[in-house]
Amino acid sequence: MIIQDGTGKGYQVGVNVLNRLLVDANVQQAITTSTALGTCFKIGTGNITLTSTTVSGLLYLKNSEDVDLLVGEILLSANQSTGGASGVGTWTVVRTPTGGTLISAAPAASIRQNFNFGSTRPLVADVFKGVEGSTVTGGDTFTSQSGFQVPNRVVAPFSSVIIPRGSSLAITFTPPTSNTSIVVSAELSAFLAVA
Repeated sequence: MIIQDGTGKGYQVGVNVLNRLLVDANVQQAITTSTALGTCFKIGTGNITLTSTTVSGLLYLKNSEDVDLLVGEILLSANQSTGGASGVGTWTVVRTPTGGTLISAAPAASIRQNFNFGSTRPLVADVFKGVEGSTVTGGDTFTSQSGFQVPNRVVAPFSSVIIPRGSSLAITFTPPTSNTSIVVSAELSAFLAVA
């Protein structure tokens, strides 16, 4: 059997001594392909000042695209706490929250940018930014980092967090004990699944 080029130029497939086809391929990460297509996004809160020790919802994202949204990384940042003697806070990522003021009463997130500077394509999603005391109810804790020493900035890389259409995530932060003022922010990079 001979496998020939389907363009009619008469090329034949080569086979090596191990009976494997000789092929040539270019490999690039899905996020790079998505960026080139204008379907990779940076989403973030900008600075949020928290003035208590109560857990506050910071960022909510619900995918409304027709394809899956893949989260590449989450960047969490916290400045020095005023009054927070321990200097230790807790970040939590909540999988598919169902309610709370972060979803029902929060403004749109201030950072929604396309990684492709030549693309004006927006992300079709609900993206909200919390304030002091914004609540998040329902859902499950996906990951949590307690003992987060402030000031600090941490990147949580993910290789396969998938948010299908209609699914969501939220990010919350609990400031250090005795906190009276701390500036925090949450950002994530996400891209649409390449068909």
